[in-house]
Amino acid sequence: MIDPVALLNLAGSLMVFADASGDAQAPAGNNWTHMIVLGLICYFVFYFVMVRPQKRHQQEYSRMLDSLQKNAQVRTRAGILGKVVSVDKDQDLVTLKIDEQNNVRMRVTRSSIEAVLSESPASGE
Repeated sequence: MIDPVALLNLAGSLMVFADASGDAQAPAGNNWTHMIVLGLICYFVFYFVMVRPQKRHQQEYSRMLDSLQKNAQVRTRAGILGKVVSVDKDQDLVTLKIDEQNNVRMRVTRSSIEAVLSESPASGE
């Protein structure tokens, strides 16, 4: 992974080197070009370090919710563990079985599912 600090240091070094190799009478607008170049470098570093990984994570999360199936073991954002009994994509609800012995069920929104712990169908139902 690219270290953003090292990349900014490299960009600064390149600008200083470009100033040192030029003539002593630099045009007045030269300072603005350095600021624009540094701003563009900061934008691209920010995009590749922050925005792009977040988009990838959001796509993986959406795929996980779309592939949610019956009998999958899941964990909600509140930390509740359960087995998926039914998925209603129209109403955006998931019914979880929390306790096998007492047949305790709970309805939660699909977006409250944080992780699928096991997708293998459990035996016995």
